[in-house]
This record gives sequence, C-alpha cells and structure tokens, in this order.
Amino acid sequence: MKKAIVLMNMGGPNNLNEVDVFLKNMFNDKYIIGAPQPIRAMIGWIIRKKRLKEATHNYSLLGGVSPIVGHTKRLIRKLEKEVDADVFYVMRYTPPFANDVIAKIKHYDEIYALPMYPHYSNTTTKSSIEDLQKFAKMYGVADKIKTIDDYFDDTLYNQTIVERIKESLNGEESQDFTLIFSGHGLPQKTIDKGDLYQKHILANVEAAKKELESQGIKFKSIEVAYQSRLGPMEWLRPYLEDKLEEVVKENKKVIIYPTSFTVDNSETQGELDIEYREVADELGFEDYRVAKAPNNHPLFIKCLKNLYEKMQDPNFTNDKIKTAGMIMLTHGSKQKSLNDDFIKLVDEIKKKDQKFKSINAAFLEFSESTIEDIVQKQIKDEITKIYIYPYLLNIGIYLSVDLENILKELSIKHKNIEFHLLEHFGKSNRISDIIVSEIDEIKE
Repeated sequence: MKKAIVLMNMGGPNNLNEVDVFLKNMFNDKYIIGAPQPIRAMIGWIIRKKRLKEATHNYSLLGGVSPIVGHTKRLIRKLEKEVDADVFYVMRYTPPFANDVIAKIKHYDEIYALPMYPHYSNTTTKSSIEDLQKFAKMYGVADKIKTIDDYFDDTLYNQTIVERIKESLNGEESQDFTLIFSGHGLPQKTIDKGDLYQKHILANVEAAKKELESQGIKFKSIEVAYQSRLGPMEWLRPYLEDKLEEVVKENKKVIIYPTSFTVDNSETQGELDIEYREVADELGFEDYRVAKAPNNHPLFIKCLKNLYEKMQDPNFTNDKIKTAGMIMLTHGSKQKSLNDDFIKLVDEIKKKDQKFKSINAAFLEFSESTIEDIVQKQIKDEITKIYIYPYLLNIGIYLSVDLENILKELSIKHKNIEFHLLEHFGKSNRISDIIVSEIDEIKE
C-alpha cells in the first residue's frame, strides 16, 4: 500500500523572479482579501505594485530565495527516514502548487495532508486545505485525503519550542531575559468574524509556558505580540514594535520566539532577525535574539510522525474545526448602559473560550440584537450547532414556556441547524461558591 504525506505551507519565492508570483497569488486569496472579484484582483494589484520592489530587495538580502524552501527540504529528508510514507510538500502561493503535487500522488492509496500551521486560521489552514481538496476532486482522489486542523497544544510540539528557546539562551541565565512570543498578525476584523487563530496563539503560549515551568526555566517576563502588520487598518495588538518599546524600559535583553511558524522563512530570518533587530538597536536593547522555528529539530520530526500515525487510526476524526456557537440570552433593559455591560461580559467570555467558534449576546427585548438576528449571524459564520444559554437568575413558568417556544420556532425555521437550550445561569451550583469567595475577601 502506497502512502503519501503532504506538508502544506504558504510558500516563498524559489528565486527573485517568483517574488511577483508569490505576491500575486497571496493577495488574490479570498481568505486574505475578502472582497469579491474583480474588486479583490484590483486591490491585490495595487498592494502588489506597492510592495514588489521592497519585497524583492528583502529577498535579495536572504540570498534571492525564501529560507522556507531549504528548511522544508531538509525537514522532509529527516521525516522520510522515520515514516512508512513518501513525503511531499505543497505551497499555497509558490511552486510546487497543489495541482502539480496531486497529479504526482493521485495513484497513492492513502494521502495525509499535514498543515505546517500549528494554529487554525481561515487565512492559512482552511485556505491550503480547500486548495488541495479542489485539485484532489478534479483527479477523483478527494476521499483518499485525511488532514488535521491544528496541533498547537501537542506536547512534543511545545517541547520543541522550549528546546529552540534553550538554544537561543545558550546556557545563559533565563531570568536576565524577557521572552516575547511573536505571532504573525491578522486584521482584527478577521478575528471578530470568528477566526480561531488568536485563541490558538494564546493557548499555545500558555502550553509553552507550562513546559518552560516544568523544566524550571523562568524569564524576567513572558509577553505576546504580533508582527507583519500591513496597511492602515487595525490588526491584532499589541504590535511587536510597541511591545519592544514597552519592554526596553524594564529590561534590555530579549528573546523573540516566532510562535506562528514551524519553518523559518522571510518573516523570521528577514523581518524578525534583520528589520526588528534594527528597531531593537534604536530602542537601546543590549541583547536581541531570535530563536529558530522548529524546522527539522528531532522533537518536531517526532511530533509530525506522531500526528501522521494518529491520522492513520481508523477511529481518527478531524473534529477540531469549531462548528458550534453559543448565544448568551438575557432579558434586555430600557437602560442602554445595562445592555452594553452584558455585551462586554460576553466579549470577555468569548476571549477566554476555546470551545465555540462564536459567542454572541442576544436580548429578549429592548435591544436590536434579537435571538433571530444572532442566529442569522452565526449561520453566516458556517455554524451548524447553536447552544442557547439563558443568563437569568430565575425563570418563571411563563418565561420557561417562552424559551421552549423560541427554541421550537428556531428549529422549524432553520432545519439544518441543531439547537440546544441550556440550563439558565441561576441553576449553576457554583453561584454559592462565588458568593462565599467574595464574602471571604471582605476585610473587617
């Protein structure tokens, strides 16, 4: 039985002539620029023309080729020695493209598509998987493909991160340094639409921090920031340049870990190691270091091997794509500030949650955000299962009947959506614990 592993990544120019190809394909991706065609093509053309000269210069500083190419090939050579499959790689925006790779492996019995993105995002994982599946369907082999959506919480993956950080420390005292996990930025509006990327980044950082702690490695502080911002719109904050400006006031030694990347590329060896090094020098840092991405580290090879073996399990299901949403429902008030307070609470819960693709506030009355409005919004976000959580201390018999009727009407109107009505907030057995805890903090 012939098996193939396909490593999926965004790609990078194999030579300076491919810089334009890279930019053209990237800015024509609907998950990067959400505008419909032909508007997307026009916007992409404008961005491309503005960035081409600078991007070509930046790649020339890296030897005229993206580092991602060589690192990926070295990784594949090591991985092939550990698995019972042939290993290929496919890039989203530069050769080798999905069409070419699928043509090569269409006669294989099993195909395992492994994203080189540890965190799920529509802009990376979903875009690559959809592109691969599109050509797999053309060749009639889509049913052969298994994939996995994320592995940011994988133990071996986080052990790899810690090993790369230890390499950067080079035996020096960790508490003398500030550690910044730098993630590739995304427009804030992408996250607001339910993209899971930021949640996965933050959860990844927490997992890496636990691994550092388990090995007794302590830093002066551990921070998170985002790089690669493009254009005037609001992107994920804090921006890396702002975080560096903040950190240097307390500490002049810093290690940057490129947390979005499993393979070093122009954003790590160019942007972080060259451009931000200049920023750090101007700010007065005495020691600025950039840790390597996992690349072909033995622990990362073992991580990929384990993921491959996991996917071969007949019981394996790729169930990490979030398709469920929650609606937190309350009465609503004529006093707008009270409704605003509830929305703020829901937003705080949304930031901490990892279970649901989207959590939204809805009101029974006195607000434009009705439950039907929010259901429509979540359906647009491709949610197929909706949990309704009544944020109410008490529910009388009439309201109980009202909620049941609402659920019934929603189920009839939206036949393809699975609805679940949860117990109301007042039924929680943790409320008394919260109150007792607050009482214990009273100082007489």
